[in-house]
Amino acid sequence: MLATAERVRPAGALGPLEIIWHRPADAAAACDYHLLACGSRGRACRGLREVLADLTEPGQRWCPACRAASPTTR
Repeated sequence: MLATAERVRPAGALGPLEIIWHRPADAAAACDYHLLACGSRGRACRGLREVLADLTEPGQRWCPACRAASPTTR
């Protein structure tokens, strides 16, 4: 599944970053920036890559709203 990474540090934590994967709303569009499927305001993604739907890597997870959105949802 095509996705873009958001690197976040848990609130107040100085430890390692967590990677949250977001799905683009318009992955088929031929452009550099895509809106996110979760509809986060003012956010766009760049640098899409293939990520497994059943992500099991430590410190990585899917955005729940992006994961739940159908490919045609904006």
